[in-house]
Amino acid sequence: MANIEFYILTLTILIAFSGIFLVVRTFAQKRKIDYITLKARIFLNESFITDIWTLLLIACLLFVIHALVELNDIFMLISIEPIIGVIIREGTELGVLLCTLSLVYKIFKLVKLAKFEP
Repeated sequence: MANIEFYILTLTILIAFSGIFLVVRTFAQKRKIDYITLKARIFLNESFITDIWTLLLIACLLFVIHALVELNDIFMLISIEPIIGVIIREGTELGVLLCTLSLVYKIFKLVKLAKFEP
């Protein structure tokens, strides 16, 4: 079972570095962005707003699950196998990170489309 924890942690690190890469690329394009076009694309694209709210909701729910497992470890309300608790905690952290990466990627795509045309 320790292998599962290792794979989840490795995947978490890879996804975190991918997120850092996308954030740096998006920030690097800051000077080239036409902000009026970007605002129009954000507010006229209903699926973008729906996707952002959905990802935020999922991330918050995963965070609540993680917190409940942590509270269960403190107060011992429900008997959970230690490895299952670790998998749930690591899995929820990975899920929150995936939601964040998806959100950053959607913003990256939008910023990439809103660049000034030379």
